[in-house]
Amino acid sequence: MRVLLAENNLTNRLIAQLILERERHDVTLVTNGAEAVVKTQSMPYDVLLLDIVMPVMDGFQTVQYLQQHTSRPTHIFALSAYDTEKDIALYRASGFDGVIAKPLRPGDLSAALLVKKNHRRPSIIGIAANGQDAAARPLMDEAIIRDGPGQADDVTRERILRSYRSGLSTALKELSRALPGYLEQDMSSRKEFLNALHSLRSASLTVGMNRAPYLAKKLREAPKDQVIEGVARLLHAVRDSLPVLEAVLLDATNSSSCPSVTEFPSITSW
Repeated sequence: MRVLLAENNLTNRLIAQLILERERHDVTLVTNGAEAVVKTQSMPYDVLLLDIVMPVMDGFQTVQYLQQHTSRPTHIFALSAYDTEKDIALYRASGFDGVIAKPLRPGDLSAALLVKKNHRRPSIIGIAANGQDAAARPLMDEAIIRDGPGQADDVTRERILRSYRSGLSTALKELSRALPGYLEQDMSSRKEFLNALHSLRSASLTVGMNRAPYLAKKLREAPKDQVIEGVARLLHAVRDSLPVLEAVLLDATNSSSCPSVTEFPSITSW
């Protein structure tokens, strides 16, 4: 099938492209909804996979635009790390044919298409159980790594790791900058804080982290008096996970060229 993927995060694009092309789909990549609209006007696509949080034109705006024009692809699925019942209801109401929860896994697109064929109501594919406590969760999800970034060649795996670390560094700096205002309930700081948290969670899920994205999701709804502790736990989980991820994706001879974990903000800086 001809698949158009709109995703602003480079790490997520690289891994999604890897998975979809291994399933023999013809994949086109864009970084936001506006670029997706332009592509649909010049070429027919069977499936459009839309990230929700994107610059210029987000996933909701893109669906709304395509619903008013004849360029709508046959199937439009949300590909998102926002996977609460409230989020899912909003996707359904906005015109998506279904939802694939990040991380994208082999077979998820086929499963979403099958559900769409057999049921009229859009459903979510790939949502993980959330009952397990953070401390009991493994740092990494071995299946996600094996079926996703672990399938890449050496050059692509190094590119995935570098792009993830770059995005992670940016997200942590944004969290640090927005945290004081977030605690004071400043709306601008709240938006920046939650967007940075979403970016961190989305990419962390895709590269195969397990504990850190779970903590990021919990932090999204944490009471204000638990935010500082929640951020510290999240940062500890990221620091513990990075060396494991690096060891899996890179040879020991190459891992020394990556940025050091100590370059990220310290716990005391929060």
